[in-house]
Amino acid sequence: MDQTQTAVRTIVKDTTPPRLIITQPGTTFGIGAGGCTIVPGAQLFNCTVSGATDPDAILTINNIRYKVDSAGFFQQDVQISYDQATIEIAATDSMGNRVSAIITRAINVSEIGYVEITVSPSTIVANGTSTAVVTVNTMNILKQPINAAVTLSATPGGSLASNAFTTSGGVGSTTFTAGVGSIQNPVTITAASGAVSSTAILLLTPDKPPTPGKINEIFACTQ
Repeated sequence: MDQTQTAVRTIVKDTTPPRLIITQPGTTFGIGAGGCTIVPGAQLFNCTVSGATDPDAILTINNIRYKVDSAGFFQQDVQISYDQATIEIAATDSMGNRVSAIITRAINVSEIGYVEITVSPSTIVANGTSTAVVTVNTMNILKQPINAAVTLSATPGGSLASNAFTTSGGVGSTTFTAGVGSIQNPVTITAASGAVSSTAILLLTPDKPPTPGKINEIFACTQ
């Protein structure tokens, strides 16, 4: 009599996600908080994100993959857009189990978020009297107008009527008076409020003197 043996194998699927511990930022992040600072000259800011997961897990921060060390620890500097409201950190193991954490930006509506500067007209003559109006708008991170103290500076080529003012309704202005020059010269005007700043370019065109022939004609007419 034949005897048949049947082996029953039980497979238990691993559904346990990897660990994910976030040590920085905390529960919220913001400019000057949670390891976040403004990137100079760019509409970006840099946040240091650190923590731990399983050594073999795939780590992503805002859907970009980053490495972890042999113990699963990580510390990464991540650049995000200036108005980004969240940071998502996720870890996925080889079985596809995923765990994530979303850190929300703390928004203070009375905190300066944007400084915008415009100069009109954008080109004036370097004759010592021509002027341009410098207008500054100050806004929070939601781009709502807020009042803020502003400092202004300009590279050589003329002078500002005021180097500081406080915006009213989120708007303030002053004038720039051209100096005297014989060559084309771009002037950079900077407006700053706290750590937030913006620049505009004003072009100075030459104030050319009359040609020698014209000088003689003018002299003859006055005789």
